[in-house]
Formats: sequence, structure tokens, C-alpha cells
Amino acid sequence: MHRWDDLDLETEGTGISRPLSRQVNLVGSMLGQIAEEQGGEALFEQVEGLRALCKEAEQNDDPELREEAARRIAELDQDTLERLLHVYTTFFHLVNQAEQQEIIRINRERARQSGPSEWPLGPGDDNGSSDAEPRPQSIDAAVAHLKDEGYSFDEVVALFEQLDIQPTLTAHPTEARRRTVLRKEQHIADLLSTLRRPDATPDERAETLDRLYSQVAFLLGTDEVRADRPTVREEVEQGHYFLHGPIWDTIADIHRDVQHALRRHYDATADIPAFLQYRSWIGSDRDGNPNVTADVTRWTFARQRRTTLEHYLEEIDELRDDLSVSTRQLTVSEALEDSLETDAAAIDLPNDVQDQYQREPYRLKLCYVEERLR
Repeated sequence: MHRWDDLDLETEGTGISRPLSRQVNLVGSMLGQIAEEQGGEALFEQVEGLRALCKEAEQNDDPELREEAARRIAELDQDTLERLLHVYTTFFHLVNQAEQQEIIRINRERARQSGPSEWPLGPGDDNGSSDAEPRPQSIDAAVAHLKDEGYSFDEVVALFEQLDIQPTLTAHPTEARRRTVLRKEQHIADLLSTLRRPDATPDERAETLDRLYSQVAFLLGTDEVRADRPTVREEVEQGHYFLHGPIWDTIADIHRDVQHALRRHYDATADIPAFLQYRSWIGSDRDGNPNVTADVTRWTFARQRRTTLEHYLEEIDELRDDLSVSTRQLTVSEALEDSLETDAAAIDLPNDVQDQYQREPYRLKLCYVEERLR
């Protein structure tokens, strides 16, 4: 594997950790070889030569070297310049993925240090409480600070009930990367995370490296932005990538973090309303775009509704797998039995479904919920 000359990042005194340095060097080495494979030796030499020249000019604060770099760039033809920019841009996106994995590693390490030395074995234990300090800048740390300041449980819950956070998605030109690029970058991030596993076997590590190399090659060979302007509907789909991907899961994680923090510091939980709600202007804002019509907005709402319902239906399937409780083993509440009678009067489930779950009331209840959503 070719390595970009002098690419190694020194960790001492730079604030760059050794794990991050190793992953940046890894993806940089892969990208260098792939750039040569896809663009030829001349492209690789131009990419590496200009990078090394700019690095030397910066390190030595040499204006003559900066002028030399500017002269080389000015002499490049349009096609070569676009290829160079694409390689450099890809490198920075790879570095961003490595940095995000490093942030995750640091946060997980801090979380491990803040957790109990021994996990509880059951409900009779201490619910996982610990005298260790909460992870800095976490929800756990915020709740711990409020308790130290004398806030009661009810007062902390009241603060959460007052929160109203509403980030808004827009079809902004500064984030014009295609969904296919975003998916590849996410795949690369997952592979970088896998490489950090201490229990990976040599064969597993080799396979992960092969897959990482392939994904970097696919990424470099992919146009970062579309050649034509996306339609409003395509912009809506781009927003859905975030809303119904990472955002959907993260909001649930944040609410779980709140409940865990309350349980840890107050030994209690509360039914806190949703304080983080995402909104979107995509497909509905009237900013002068003549393509955002009433029909497009109507389609956008229908698309959002359909996708949300699909998520709920998927989660119902997961719950149905879990809630296999049988009346032969446990007694269910009268409230559940009453609700099933109400559902049966309003919703006509197929006989085979009713027969299948006649002794599994929770699964039967979810079937009624599913029918209502459909």
C-alpha cells in the first residue's frame, strides 16, 4: 500500500490522540493508493506534491513556498483541478469520519469510568448507581449538577417539561452531498468503529480492512453532488435521510438518557413530554421557489406521514417479538382485558390472528394497534 509521504500525524503536543492518528493515517494511505489506481501515477504525484509543498510552506511560514503552490495551482487545467479537489475533499470527509469515531470512543471511555464498578444483579440492588463522577457535558452530569444545587426531583422534572427545542431542516446548498455519498460515509464510519474492536480476530480485521478499502474506492469514484439541480421532492427525500435515520434513533436515545439520569440521581422516573422535536421547511416553505406548490406540499406531508407510520409498524413488529407473555404463565391487568374488548368491538381482526394470539394478550393488543395505524 502506498503511503502519502510524511503523512504520519505526530500525536505529542498536537492534541491528536494516537487512535485518531492511526485511523487518519490508515484512510490517507488507502486514499493515496486508490487515487493512483483510479487517476494514474501523474494524478497521485500532483496530489502528493502539492500537499507536501503546502505543508512545508505552513510549517516554515515561507511566503515563497506559498507563491510556488499558488503558481502550480494556477497552471492546472480544469479537469486536473477538479480531480485534485475531489481527492482532497474526499480526504477531509474521511478525516471527519475518523474524528467522529474518536469522539464516540472518548465519550464511551468517559461513560465507562463514570459507571458502577460492578453492575447490579437484580431489582434489589442499587439500580446501577455509582459514586463516580458523571461523564462531562452529558445529561447525566447536568442532572447531577441540579441535584448538587439543591433541586428536588419535581423541580428537575418541571425544568425538562419547560424545554422546547425545535431544530429545523432546510434544503441548504451548503449540505448538498448526495444520499449515496452520505450512506457510503456512514458505512466507512461503521467499519472504522469495527477496527477498534479489541476482540477482533486477525481474519475479521483483514476482512474489515478489505471492505474499508472498497468503500473508500467507491467514495472516491462517486460524484459528490449531482450534476443537475434536485427537484423539491428529491430535497424532501434528502431530508428524510436525516429525519428517519440518525435523528429518529437519537431522539429516543436522548429521552432514555434523561430517564437513566433521573433514576441514578433521584431513584425515580417521570413521564416527560417530548422536548426535542424536529421540524422541516423542505417542501413547504414559500421562499420564492415556484416549484414549491400546494400539490408538492400536500405530497410532502403525505410522505412524512407514510414514513413515520412505517417506522411505528416496524417497532410494533419488534415489540410483538418481545411481548410473548402468555395468560398460562402470568395474569394480565383488567385494564388490558377491557381495552381488548373495546378493540374487538371496533376492529375486525382476521380469525386466524385472534386464534393465534388468544393466550398472548399483549401481542393481540399490538395487532389492534397495527390495524389502527394502517
